[in-house]
Amino acid sequence: MGVPMRGVQVLCTTRSKVLTATVTDADGRFQAPAEGVEFVVARFTEPFLGCVARAVGAAAEPVSISIDRAEIVKLSAHFELPSDVPFDWVDLKLTPRIEVPPVVVLWEPNGLREAFWVRRVIQPTFEVRVLRGTWELRAGREIDAPMAVVRPVNLGVAQLTLEDGAAPAARFGGYEFEIADEVTVTVALQKI
Repeated sequence: MGVPMRGVQVLCTTRSKVLTATVTDADGRFQAPAEGVEFVVARFTEPFLGCVARAVGAAAEPVSISIDRAEIVKLSAHFELPSDVPFDWVDLKLTPRIEVPPVVVLWEPNGLREAFWVRRVIQPTFEVRVLRGTWELRAGREIDAPMAVVRPVNLGVAQLTLEDGAAPAARFGGYEFEIADEVTVTVALQKI
């Protein structure tokens, strides 16, 4: 975007394993190990969400990652709940699908993340800026409560509908769809 980005997490990886992790300095630079790295993966969480992977060439060749403003678009959504359930909160989970496997995208020092980005949404609508590409969306509300208390209402996604009326099929509990331009989706929740 024309300015160096400080604090971006950068993973140096093989096709399926993270070798090292670092963050960019004030000049947007990072240091990668000299050998064994096949990809450099930058994970962005501010001011937009997304991952970018770059294949590593010869050891002496620097890896550069730049993001053009045109690659960032707005994802908006509206949650629809059953009529007898008031909206209080939903956990929203977004994960980009890029050319490296999810085990790299979801990597953390002590294991794997549940999703790339998880936020508790306290309004029936949300907006977030993301990089263009394929994304997976999951959402739900799960409340643990003692047996003596009235059973809480847990929610899961019944259907995701895109602006054009298309409804991506559920895949392993999430909904994968392409984001090419600004888009608004409707997330219908059901009791589980």
